[in-house]
This record gives sequence, C-alpha cells and structure tokens, in this order.
Amino acid sequence: WNDKEPIAHHLQRNIQKWNIDGVGAFMLHGRSRLQRYSRSANWDYITEVGCSQSSEFNNIPLIGNGDIFSYSDYEEKILK
Repeated sequence: WNDKEPIAHHLQRNIQKWNIDGVGAFMLHGRSRLQRYSRSANWDYITEVGCSQSSEFNNIPLIGNGDIFSYSDYEEKILK
C-alpha cells in the first residue's frame, strides 16, 4: 500500500464477494505503515472505502481509525 495507489477499496469489495463466514467488520487505518505519523489520517479515503461496497453483496461494517483524540473528533468523522 502506498498513498499514490491505495488498494483498500478493491480489497473490501473482494472480501464482500468471497462471502467469508464470520467476517464481522473491515478495519482501515487512514495512514500507511510507511507514512507513520508524518501525515494526518486520510479520512476522505476511509469514507471512499466505506461508500465503495457493492450493493450486490452483504454489507460489511467499516471501522476507520487514525487521529481520533477526543469524542468531538469521533463525531466529526462519523458524520462524514
């Protein structure tokens, strides 16, 4: 994964298609391992991944994380 060619939105759709029994959620951090703490978490991409699920398959809840330091941060991100 790199910030120029993220793949989580493809991976999430594949996991939906595979219909793996017992998958309870898809967790996504808004930064790559290589970025470490040099940038803020990309919540626009987390939102894009959440909206990219196929309506043909069961919806898998998305848990996004990164740079949530307070309840107001949480509220801001959950309303996106």
